[in-house]
Amino acid sequence: MAGSRIGSRMNPVHSATGNLMTAIAELAVCAVWVWVAVGTTRSLRFLTSNAIPFSKRTIWLLKILALIVGAGGVMGAFDELGLSWYLAALPAGAVVFFALTDRVNEIVVPQPRHTKTSYRPVWESYRRLRRNVLLSYAGVAIAFVGAILARAFSQLPGLVEKLIFVILGLILLSSLANLYYRIWKLSYWPCPRCGSAFRGLWAFPWLPKRCRYCGLGRWEENPEHGP
Repeated sequence: MAGSRIGSRMNPVHSATGNLMTAIAELAVCAVWVWVAVGTTRSLRFLTSNAIPFSKRTIWLLKILALIVGAGGVMGAFDELGLSWYLAALPAGAVVFFALTDRVNEIVVPQPRHTKTSYRPVWESYRRLRRNVLLSYAGVAIAFVGAILARAFSQLPGLVEKLIFVILGLILLSSLANLYYRIWKLSYWPCPRCGSAFRGLWAFPWLPKRCRYCGLGRWEENPEHGP
């Protein structure tokens, strides 16, 4: 009986902690959507490395989508904390206010300042970036295998073993961050002629035969050739 009474007293504490963690998780998930909603043009420039043109209409559609998801997520997160609906609606209303007062501008990709005689140096930079992505994949694989081998064959004292795992974990995390950054740069690599992403908005994993925007041929070096 005493144990059940103690358990019933602790349940509200566990419930409150669970609600708090759920609210934090929801806020973390919808944070990106809120960022896109309140600064749509700036966030799109950043996310696409300023290599994708967007019309005002498209930006407004993306803003409305981000606003629905972001504001709804904020309201849901505060509702998890037990606030009444009108109090939970206040931060969501703030998101709506800042999103609607944000100025929307058409995104025009700036023209590249490359040599007018040959695109060869630009294609060489693309090959280097692609090679660096492959090296980053290899680095992540080596760090992962190293962690497994260290765990399997380690006979070191506990403190030393933990220190090694911390170091290997940091190496793995930094390798993953470096890999994702290079993949992002490769996905939105700008066309030598028009400056827009050669692979297009959806960033196909392969290099298409022609630029999705201006039609420049893959590996084409002569600026005089048309699409």
